[in-house]
Amino acid sequence: MSRIRHAASWIACLGAWLAIALPSAAETTGARLSACLDADNPPFSSSATGGGGFDVDLARAIARKLQREVDFVWVQIPARGGLGKALKESIQAGRCDLYVGLPVGEETDSDLAGRLLTRTRPYVALGYVLVSPPGTTPMSVSQARRARRVGAVTATPADLYLYKEKFDRVPYGNNRELVAAVRAGGVQAALIWGPALAAVRGDGADAIVMAREQPADSLLRTNMVIAVRISDRKLASSVDAAVAQLIADGDMRAMTSRYGLPWLEIN
Repeated sequence: MSRIRHAASWIACLGAWLAIALPSAAETTGARLSACLDADNPPFSSSATGGGGFDVDLARAIARKLQREVDFVWVQIPARGGLGKALKESIQAGRCDLYVGLPVGEETDSDLAGRLLTRTRPYVALGYVLVSPPGTTPMSVSQARRARRVGAVTATPADLYLYKEKFDRVPYGNNRELVAAVRAGGVQAALIWGPALAAVRGDGADAIVMAREQPADSLLRTNMVIAVRISDRKLASSVDAAVAQLIADGDMRAMTSRYGLPWLEIN
């Protein structure tokens, strides 16, 4: 009986080892890679624009690094259930290998943990950026503190930062109004959400001047990551390596520039 138990134990251990050591079909070089993306999140991803966007280009770049072809699965974020439900019905359900475009945060980590998912290393940092009107000299944070009329969209982390730090704060109703004020010189400086600045760059936002330094406040920044199933450890490691190479080679920074996204160092 003890010999039978020993054999059964050995077989169980071998099975566990094989599950770790042998790659899944999605982890095999040459296999197709599927990526879930938000169907309506420009400039990162949008099914309405023929499948374009920063995260779309990123998924393609990662697939090239892994020597695979990539397929896209467009996901609608439901009003009820939000990101957690979207993850459950897409990557957790096996519809894709990667879910690209998740902000780092406690809520995201909770959603991932509850669905047997993990996240890769950050691939890009997003945040509120300090800017000044066209034709001005790039300012420092200390210069912005002395400026008159520093704009931010009301009830945002940028607005709260200006209030706490006692800037001469001027709230605006939305990003388009704020960009128009900066472009017209109605404010001397502003804290604008980087992706929103990219979204309105056709309205003259290209001429807006980025500050030479940015406020050192973690509430003004977030890092973006990719979700992978916990069981796909080797795939997660391969994606991490691909992202690291894209950052080191400058390809990631070039992609942000192509979409008008301000480059912020990941921290």
